[in-house]
Amino acid sequence: MPFTDGFPQQYGYQLEKAFDGELGVRIFFVLSGFLITHLLLEEASATGTISLKRFYIRRTLRILPIYVTYLLVLGVLTALGLYHDSFSSWIGALTFTRNMIGQGRSATVQLWSLAVEEQFYLLWPMTLYAFSLWRRPRAFGRRPSERPIIRLITAVSDAPELPRRTTRPASDETRQSGTSVCLRPAIGESGWRER
Repeated sequence: MPFTDGFPQQYGYQLEKAFDGELGVRIFFVLSGFLITHLLLEEASATGTISLKRFYIRRTLRILPIYVTYLLVLGVLTALGLYHDSFSSWIGALTFTRNMIGQGRSATVQLWSLAVEEQFYLLWPMTLYAFSLWRRPRAFGRRPSERPIIRLITAVSDAPELPRRTTRPASDETRQSGTSVCLRPAIGESGWRER
């Protein structure tokens, strides 16, 4: 490892584990889960409801301009013959499913974390809204009709990834648990606990 050159060898492994990015990605997902839930619960407290339309417009305006610009630049480079990516990687990038679809070693490989974030933005606000969790945060999951939703969220967020050959900067564990890492603190803040 270039950044551990000059350190005693017995500390190289610890430094590599501390600075490999895994911790930072997990912290980002946890903070994002708390922040989004906090903002949604504040809105619900102030207005009595959550405006999904306003939430999704804000998310779209924050993320899509730079995201689309990046993909357009890659598209131009592809048209000029200066860049090539697999069809599955393009599909993953264009559908915010890069954490599940696509080859490794491409200019879109880092989009897996943004895909996890977007999937969280899609699922969690709708769940809060559909079940009015801000009105009865400690009650969610007690009704038999709500338990399949809890199981679905947990299953999707902890599902093993589709088998594929890939090389990515984060470990399989971090990619697999990204949505779960976002959801668990968010669920915790809303007061939900699986029974």
